Amino acid sequence: ADFIVIAPETAEIVELPRAEGDAVREGDLLVRFEIASVTSSLLARQSDVVEATTRAQNARAEVARLTTYFDKGVLPRNTLDAARTALASAESALQLARAQLDASKLLTERTLIRARFAGIVTKVWHKVGDIATADAADPIVRVIDPNRTQVAIQVPMAQIDRVTPGRAARILPGGGPPETAAVSSRSAPATPGALTVEVRLGFPTPSALKIDTPVQVEILLEERRDVLVAPESAIQRQGLAAFVWIARQDGRAERREVRVGLTVNGVAQILSGLTAGDQIIVTGISQLEDGAPITVTNAGRG
Repeated sequence: ADFIVIAPETAEIVELPRAEGDAVREGDLLVRFEIASVTSSLLARQSDVVEATTRAQNARAEVARLTTYFDKGVLPRNTLDAARTALASAESALQLARAQLDASKLLTERTLIRARFAGIVTKVWHKVGDIATADAADPIVRVIDPNRTQVAIQVPMAQIDRVTPGRAARILPGGGPPETAAVSSRSAPATPGALTVEVRLGFPTPSALKIDTPVQVEILLEERRDVLVAPESAIQRQGLAAFVWIARQDGRAERREVRVGLTVNGVAQILSGLTAGDQIIVTGISQLEDGAPITVTNAGRG
């Protein structure tokens, strides 16, 4: 429900009946172009039909005239047969000219761009008399359906196989409450070497978001329940090893190696190395040594 009009080829805009903010219905005219190649082809085919019609009329009149003489016995049959052959050829040429004219008229449909759905004109980039090119960087009119707002994001190619239609998501607009959404579609890569793919997310009910609002998106790719977690900021790394500092009951710090799983929004899943109830030190950890005395001022449960 987001339609941006681009010229089918370089053309002059001769009609632009809708202004920004106007409502449109499906099928309403948005733009009419003057395309030189289409216009010249139509004029040439119309001229061909006129010429072929004249030839056919003349050939028909000639056959009628010669038939009168033949019936009176003053004209040989071969002369009449030749005229009839010329008439058949002229009528065949007329049929061909009409078919070519019909084909040219179909091409004129390219000069008319109509709304694909009911919506609102949100942007008009050109005015009547402008020359528009067949380039996505040269849009003319944009129509959207505010009842079917979607969010478009770019997803890295490495993750695209996991972002399948139907996956739950949250839309986080700046300064507003989050909204529930779901992945509705994903495009093919724009180029063979593309690093990202566009993914569209839809809302279960009409969204209050304004068009072109920048948002952040969270897509649920995995869900793990009843797992042990710790603040990501408390986890330190040394080479391939990850560890945290534990506040022991005797008031000393203990370095504890851990195995980390999924990390989301500053919270890390701990696969091994900790048990529920361990007190994790979260401040001053860069200064600690194993066995160093500590003072617990604010403890959380890990």
